[in-house]
Amino acid sequence: MSNRVLAGRYELLEKIGDGGMAVVYKARCRLLNRLVAIKILKPAYSKDAKFIENFRRESQAAASLTHPNIVGIYDVGREGSINFIVMELVEGKTLADLIRQEGPMAPREAVRIARQICSALSHAHKHQIIHRDVKPHNILLTSDGTAKITDFGIAKAVDMGTVVGNTGMVLGSVHYLSPEQARGGYVDEKTDIYSMGIMLYEMLTGQVPFDADNPVAVAVKHMNEEITPPSRLVDTIPQELEEVVMKATQKYPVNRYLTADAMLEALQNASLSTIGIFSGPGGYTGKATLDATMMMDMINGGRRSGAINIGDVETLEDGTSVVRLQHGEEDEKEQETGETKKQGILERIGIEEFMRRASSRTRTARRTAAPKETTGKVKASAPKSGKKKGGLGWVRFAAVALAIVLAFPLSSLLAPIFEEKEPAPVEVEVPGFQGKTLEEAETLAEEMGLKIKVGQEVSSYDYKAGQIVSQAPKEGNVIKTGQTITVNISKGVLASQVPDVRGKNESDAKFMLESYGFVVGTVKQAYSNTVPEGRVCDQSVDPGEEAKTGTTINLTISKGKEVKEVKVPDLKGLTKTEVTEKLFNSGLKIGKVSYGPSAAYAEGLCISQSVKAGDKVTSDTKIDVVLSNGPDETSGEGAVIIKIDYSKAQNEVLYLTVIVSDETGVGRPIDNEQRLKSTGTEEITLTGTGTGTVTVLFDNVKVAEYTIDYTAGTVN
Repeated sequence: MSNRVLAGRYELLEKIGDGGMAVVYKARCRLLNRLVAIKILKPAYSKDAKFIENFRRESQAAASLTHPNIVGIYDVGREGSINFIVMELVEGKTLADLIRQEGPMAPREAVRIARQICSALSHAHKHQIIHRDVKPHNILLTSDGTAKITDFGIAKAVDMGTVVGNTGMVLGSVHYLSPEQARGGYVDEKTDIYSMGIMLYEMLTGQVPFDADNPVAVAVKHMNEEITPPSRLVDTIPQELEEVVMKATQKYPVNRYLTADAMLEALQNASLSTIGIFSGPGGYTGKATLDATMMMDMINGGRRSGAINIGDVETLEDGTSVVRLQHGEEDEKEQETGETKKQGILERIGIEEFMRRASSRTRTARRTAAPKETTGKVKASAPKSGKKKGGLGWVRFAAVALAIVLAFPLSSLLAPIFEEKEPAPVEVEVPGFQGKTLEEAETLAEEMGLKIKVGQEVSSYDYKAGQIVSQAPKEGNVIKTGQTITVNISKGVLASQVPDVRGKNESDAKFMLESYGFVVGTVKQAYSNTVPEGRVCDQSVDPGEEAKTGTTINLTISKGKEVKEVKVPDLKGLTKTEVTEKLFNSGLKIGKVSYGPSAAYAEGLCISQSVKAGDKVTSDTKIDVVLSNGPDETSGEGAVIIKIDYSKAQNEVLYLTVIVSDETGVGRPIDNEQRLKSTGTEEITLTGTGTGTVTVLFDNVKVAEYTIDYTAGTVN
């Protein structure tokens, strides 16, 4: 298709991508003379009219989004059977390519990309646009490291048309699918947040949390299985960042971040709380350390060449992050105000820390005569000219400081000297904290050398207010002493308004009730004249009522209208109003009304009906009727009624035959039909032209004969 021009404007240059739904071309817009990307839907999708309608509508909506981390949509068009989108050309690789080639990413880099995508999703959500297919394959990375999310329009069009069908079969990107998508239920912005959490998990670990031999099995895992904490796979992932992943991937939407902005803020806080963890190109290296040379530089106020001062955090040329006290222009005046400077440090960091650093400085000074050793992190600055080498000045200052120390209790000075060194971390098995109070948990954790951190307060049906509902890491995991266990505390059973799920399908109704913390009980079926089949027609707790979390709510699903068989009544001789009323009372409806001549029935009365009286039909069946418009005197046609008396029959069961003759010939309107003697009498309407005769036979034996004048309507 290369070299083809679409819409007289877009010249296709080369094919640059091929996905499940579309082929992507690099193209040139002749009107604006710029390079663009054109995504052309594959023929299988172009034949689906509903899909195309959704595709165009959603693409046009997505075109309204303007954000540095969203691939811009310039145009949506169609030429013949070709449907296409004109998009911003992003030259680079996808996030999926990057993960496949390089494996797990450094936490700092993963957070950097995740923050950009969260910002993009926030912008889209504020415009009421949900992506529905957030995954690494839809994240493009430019050469300068900018992340851009694409396929907003296609994602929703597919979701509306084919992702979840009536059978519930999932056809989308199942590894990043939210539980509510897997159920075929209601989706909102929290659906994108779940997929974002799965994608962040993959960035940090190099693999998705759920995998199986087939897509259905993966979807089931999203709905039912808990995610393995990413730190179990990569133990250098910071806890603060793991907490972001675990919250974003909660099964119930109400337990996730409620907005993309909230997740973005959590990512920013994770970055700030782990300063010194996200190191340079080498990735995660542990907490930054302050070695002796750094201590010297902090106290002296000097600056190291090759370092860039960024305030409280300093990144050296080798990529190591260190914490540093920030100094101003007064640093150059230290030679003149050295004692004042030291006194200020003393006030700022305390006498005990000051004495420890002074001692460290003296030991370092003594080693200056020895050959220099390279620390691999921070190099000590060369002494300034005119300054004496060694620690003599510090010794004098220490003497002054000692006089000040005498004003403090001796124990406060000696404590650092005799302070025991912290034992090296050892592995311990995480105990179970569920059901315990926070105080009990803290006591137990302290005994085992662990720490407790409160995560969230959540409502719980199983645990009383103040008890621990859940913990991470879970009971039985093996971790090292000194690590922190995050616990969620019960707020007790909360009451909330019961949502209205009437009219929804069973899956959506269950998901909505469970999202509010209710439990779905029995589900029965019943007929309903107003609610379509397969939809909820009743719920055991009325919408809007206050109910406690965990309350069981039963549902009734409509089977549609009940189908009944009814007998058709005899309508002959009734007016149209009477016909309508009698049919209604029998569960039937009047159908087509037509008119015909009749000498036997007065004008306006029913002379015939489309279904014979006594036959059974389903309720709501329409019955057509013919009403009389009087005799047709010009044609000689008419009708008469004869009365047959079955009491004259010899047998209880008899066979009736009626032979009719008129000016047009001879006929048998009733031929050998079974009747019962006990019936008594029966009136039969006969039609004919001019004059003639009617012969009545029981079991082929004549029992009566009449002379008929059809025009006059007489019987003799």
